[in-house]
Amino acid sequence: RAKIRVVEGGTETRKLAQDLLTPAKVLGVNVLYAGGKEEYRVRVPCSHLRRLPASVDDIQISLAKLTNKNIKLAFE
Repeated sequence: RAKIRVVEGGTETRKLAQDLLTPAKVLGVNVLYAGGKEEYRVRVPCSHLRRLPASVDDIQISLAKLTNKNIKLAFE
């Protein structure tokens, strides 16, 4: 059974992540600059891990494809 999520195109990374991760909460998005590359960290509360609509890997892959950015989820 496939799940379909509607997300707004052309929006900022935080809004896109929140749309994709709902009902989990996004605390914020940090940009790390290392070796001339950017990596985005989407911060999510550890207590919301069970609320994620898909696996962590699937969400990271989806966010990366939708934004053309290197994005990782970080749990706090």
